[in-house]
Amino acid sequence: MHSYKNRIFLKSLFIFCVLSFCTLTVYGMANNNAKAKKYVVVIDPGHGGSDPGTLGQLGSKEKDINLLVTEKVKQLLSKYKVTVQLTRTDDSYVEVHERALMSNFYEADLFISIHLNSYTENREIRGSEIYYFDYQREAYTKRLILKENFDEKKDKKVIEEWVNDKENSIKPSIKFANIIADNVEKNGIKLRGVMPNLDLAVMAYGRAPTVLFELEFLSNLTVEAKFKNGIYVDLFAKIIKDSILQYFDIRQ
Repeated sequence: MHSYKNRIFLKSLFIFCVLSFCTLTVYGMANNNAKAKKYVVVIDPGHGGSDPGTLGQLGSKEKDINLLVTEKVKQLLSKYKVTVQLTRTDDSYVEVHERALMSNFYEADLFISIHLNSYTENREIRGSEIYYFDYQREAYTKRLILKENFDEKKDKKVIEEWVNDKENSIKPSIKFANIIADNVEKNGIKLRGVMPNLDLAVMAYGRAPTVLFELEFLSNLTVEAKFKNGIYVDLFAKIIKDSILQYFDIRQ
């Protein structure tokens, strides 16, 4: 009798050990996969080439500042599990629609377009604005078919996948926009708002979570001076870097 009970006990113990080992192995593999995950971020320095963007009173061009900030972000993220791809790396012009499609090509986990604002009617105005795409399924489907020259019947599967990806990207886009907003305020920059936008093509055709970040108003002389001396280049690069790491929950 005791021998039978011992056999049952040993068998139960063996099964428990095997199950425990398997659970730990699967957990370990999942944990290692999570640690090994390298996120892809596509950053778009707005304007470029023949399109200088907004101009400052001290001779600054938006296109140049956008690129400086973007390059600094890439440098800051180089030590983390984040691969940064840029839509341009020099003073060249890339068509807006193509910039969005580049994020699809690189299979981006996140897409951010960098810009500077201007309001010459009142040069005292300053602060950051963050935009996300304002999605409406039916209108977006029609827009997508028209822009990508899709055949509604032949390309039905591709259209549905693209539209679903866009729909699923909206909440993460808003989440990322709000993370940037928090970091803007934490760093002493005035936040003018987190706002939806239907019109900006650079946000419309990417399938990843997407925001457009208007860093500041280049029309403000104080703001321009801080970009020219590098203070704001470093500050906004840090804001973007911190926001990306926070979004992906990557420890600094």
